[in-house]
Amino acid sequence: TSAAGSRGNAQRLSLLRMDTLERMGSLDARALCDTARGLSWSGLHRLHPQSFWGSLSVAAVKRLDGFTPRGLSGLCCAFAASRARSPELIEAVAARAGADLPALVHADGGAPTLRHAALLAWAAAAVGLAPRALFSALAEAPVSWVERANEHDLGCLGWAFAAADFDAPRLFGEPFQARAAELEARVRGEHLLLRSR
Repeated sequence: TSAAGSRGNAQRLSLLRMDTLERMGSLDARALCDTARGLSWSGLHRLHPQSFWGSLSVAAVKRLDGFTPRGLSGLCCAFAASRARSPELIEAVAARAGADLPALVHADGGAPTLRHAALLAWAAAAVGLAPRALFSALAEAPVSWVERANEHDLGCLGWAFAAADFDAPRLFGEPFQARAAELEARVRGEHLLLRSR
């Protein structure tokens, strides 16, 4: 029964893939993002050919204006985590983000956050890309943004720029190092507090 169950699952997955491909042109930005993220997180991305990811990429590029900053970073991270190379998608998203980095950084309302920009940089570097528009804009990020960044954002930025071999002395200067040290000390303090309980 195990073999029969596997065949049944494979058939259902194949039908779902065909149905999604047929609907790809009518999916809105959120549905495209949800599809990519769902495939990536579930591990099902390994069962889908690169052509499926290519169709998803083409549809997403056509609807870039419909994506929220969170949707853009989530979409690109899903492609990167699934090892689905889509230079066209990454370049298009990076060009949009780099052209208006302040809008991306202020997208969540309230204080600026580097979260989405850092994730986009990570996703690009994870698939071997370093889109100049995004990396150049981030390399000149205001100190105030860096001073508010969390450890995840700093880690993503540090890894992405190192992996892309993109020189950014202004970004990784004294404010970045001071913020990283501050966050490290805070984490150490929290860890010690937990151990003492």
